[in-house]
Formats: sequence, structure tokens, C-alpha cells
Amino acid sequence: MERLLPAALVGAPLLALGFLLMARASSIGVTCTDEVIEISGRLWTRNVPTSRVTGIRRGLLGGVALRWKDQKGQSRLTRISAFSAFPFSRKAVLFAEHNARCVDALENWIDQHTSPPESWPPQYR
Repeated sequence: MERLLPAALVGAPLLALGFLLMARASSIGVTCTDEVIEISGRLWTRNVPTSRVTGIRRGLLGGVALRWKDQKGQSRLTRISAFSAFPFSRKAVLFAEHNARCVDALENWIDQHTSPPESWPPQYR
């Protein structure tokens, strides 16, 4: 009986975390409106004003992030876990084409719904 107490003290929080992750699994994704882009991850949800979005960053190792600027004008990245996968994992092989289509669609939506940055049109020197 004495051996079960440490296991219960460690196991109970891990079990609670597992239930939380299971409950959030169905809501992982991106929702776009004219006002905000909502990125729902495994543990958190971030709302980024559409007017502050500057694009998408695709990482070399399969990561995808939303580029945006905060109120101070600082560049920020928010990982989009719904479309990110380590390239050598089984998940990446199964969903790579689907994820690429989703990221392309998100990029097109951003291009159509955000105003160009102040540096546009491009200046060539």
C-alpha cells in the first residue's frame, strides 16, 4: 500500500493532462475571420488580429508558424501545430500532402484578407 502512494501522486496529474489533451484534440486547427485568426493548439488558443498578420513561415523540419506583429511592431511567430510535423515521423508521411494544401489555402486567404505592409510596393535599388 505504501508503494502505491508515490505512484498515485505522479499518476493523477499525468492522467489529468492526458484527459486535457484528449479533450483539446478535436479543436486543434485554424479559424479565420475578417477580424481575427484563431490558432488552437494542443494546450492553448491564440487570437491574432487579421490586420497584424504578415504571412506564414515554413520551417525546414516541417514546422509551420503564423507571422504577425504585436502592438509594439515587434515580429512574432505562433506555431500552427495542426499543420506542423517532424518530416521523418509517420504522421508527416501520412499528412504531408494534406498539410501542404491547408497551409497553401491559409496563405492564399491571408494574401486576400490582409493589407500589404508599409514597405509595399517593393523598392528595387
